[in-house]
Amino acid sequence: MSKKISFREKHVAGPPQGSHWVWHTADMRTTEKWRKMPLMCRRLLERIELEHMAHNGRENGRLKIAYSQFVQWGISRRSIPAAIRYAVEAGFLDVPKRGYHLKDTANEYRLTYLATRERVANAYEWSAPTDEWKRRAGKSFFHRAECDTAVGQNVTLTAAVQTPKMAETREGAVGQNVTLTNISSVSTHSAATPPSAAAEPPDGIASPSLGRTAPASGSMRRTLNPQSWRTLR
Repeated sequence: MSKKISFREKHVAGPPQGSHWVWHTADMRTTEKWRKMPLMCRRLLERIELEHMAHNGRENGRLKIAYSQFVQWGISRRSIPAAIRYAVEAGFLDVPKRGYHLKDTANEYRLTYLATRERVANAYEWSAPTDEWKRRAGKSFFHRAECDTAVGQNVTLTAAVQTPKMAETREGAVGQNVTLTNISSVSTHSAATPPSAAAEPPDGIASPSLGRTAPASGSMRRTLNPQSWRTLR
């Protein structure tokens, strides 16, 4: 990849020429076991990947790393067995040959998501990744979001937040805006008779705020002056 500008993707979008690298798929990185992986286990896999790159990717399954080398990488010695156990149970790592960590004998590791090479007779035979993590690491968020997302849209890994139900309550006198409040915050007083209904004058009295006369029951109408109405209250 010596070119800096090209009309072909492979000339500029590939890995740097002469550099060692490994790949991670989006399905693997978004599984439950990978997202919840402890920090020491993540560092352990990074150290094994570094050893894999140091051998040009040809010694997977025979990557020898001693406990003292993990400690130099920044992993607590007492947390190494638990980190190896987590990676193996999640399906990201395999330990074909175990040494004696008390004597600092190196184990032999294999990264299940990378190919392996073995010598058969007088030739080398390559084997595809076994990918045990697909059966052990849980469902992938990326695969589920990819199926529900159109091309060009951003992938959302979080579930939609459910909004609480709303109820309409009428507060204040007639003519005010209706306010929306949560059902949990509605008090028992709001279910009672509104203040506007309690302040309505008797039948046939003109309401100064509404500018109309309330009809009387039946065909008869009666009128009272405001002074007599106040005395009746």
